[in-house]
Amino acid sequence: MVWFADVALKIGQRVPLPDTVRFMYGRGEVGPARRHVEGWGVLVELPAVIQTLDLVAAGELDLQDVRAALAKVAAAMERTELDAHEAENGETLTPELLRCQGDCPRCLANYDTIRVRHAESARRRARALDPGLYPVAVTNSTVHRVTCREVARTHRSPRFDSDTDDDDMFRHEVKSFTHRGITYELPHAPLTADEYDRWRAERTGPHGGLKYRLCKICDPAVPLA
Repeated sequence: MVWFADVALKIGQRVPLPDTVRFMYGRGEVGPARRHVEGWGVLVELPAVIQTLDLVAAGELDLQDVRAALAKVAAAMERTELDAHEAENGETLTPELLRCQGDCPRCLANYDTIRVRHAESARRRARALDPGLYPVAVTNSTVHRVTCREVARTHRSPRFDSDTDDDDMFRHEVKSFTHRGITYELPHAPLTADEYDRWRAERTGPHGGLKYRLCKICDPAVPLA
């Protein structure tokens, strides 16, 4: 979200510029390189900065006071942005999460978890290419023909060609998983006939009760128990 604020910039004990200074909040308008430096995400009217530096050069303003004043405005604008996000989305957004690019310590700890999911996703997609050997595909509780349109839908879910930490899509998935518990759906799992027999045995109770069902779309020709 991009928005503007016209600020009577107080530096030290006074407002030295005759006009307000325009600041813009827009973290999407700046790169991530300086995201851990105070003021990240905020842009400021350059002529006002030049006027202020001229006053510093003339000995009328202290450079540390100028820095503190700019940082204070930036912090207030970021706080406004965080509060607006929470009000609109019902989700708390912290300064740390705002700056995370999928590379914070919590995210780094989950890289291998996401790589394992990607490897499993690729394995399932490869199996689906051989419906003769893998005639059915399952979720935790539903059996489909491997050619079912619902299986095809999950096998079209997002896939990634890179699991490296410089891949933007990979880091975005890690961030979503780490901070929001969100990850992409795994494709339904194609099984051989023997694997299906073991799968349904694990989901059949001691008295014959079934903990799974057949897909009503494709009605797979397989035994229930």
